[in-house]
Amino acid sequence: MALPPRRKSSDAPRELKPRKAVVKPTDDDTPARSRKSSHTPRGLSFFQEMVEDGSVLVKILGGAGAGAVMAVIARAKMSKRGGDVSLINSPAALAVFILAAAAIGAVLGGLFAARDTVHQRLAARRSVPLPLKLLFAYGAVSYLLWAPIAIIVIIAILFMVF
Repeated sequence: MALPPRRKSSDAPRELKPRKAVVKPTDDDTPARSRKSSHTPRGLSFFQEMVEDGSVLVKILGGAGAGAVMAVIARAKMSKRGGDVSLINSPAALAVFILAAAAIGAVLGGLFAARDTVHQRLAARRSVPLPLKLLFAYGAVSYLLWAPIAIIVIIAILFMVF
């Protein structure tokens, strides 16, 4: 009676390695494996999500409009009270004054929109970039961070004007 052939060590059953999960692309045509962890489930970054939100544009345009209206009202009050309006007497200077006020209002509207988006994402337990968390989500700490930024911006504006 013949013995069965001896098994070589290479014939031993091998342990199966776990397969990597197959990642299927989502409906936004961005492969899921190429996304960063800071992206939303839909594959949008913080800023893409902010831009897609329709209220952001309304806040920016509203801030620009409010800034322009406030500039016109301030100019009218200055001339009515007999204040020094010699710097903004010409139509071109008045236009620059109104456009500057509108730009400042648009920036403030954008900051309010960013603040709202940060709070919405934090409430939904989604990721938010650290600088935006520091500037908008930590109450008194955020105010302490805004103070030097405001001082630097004011000094920069003063150097540009004078």
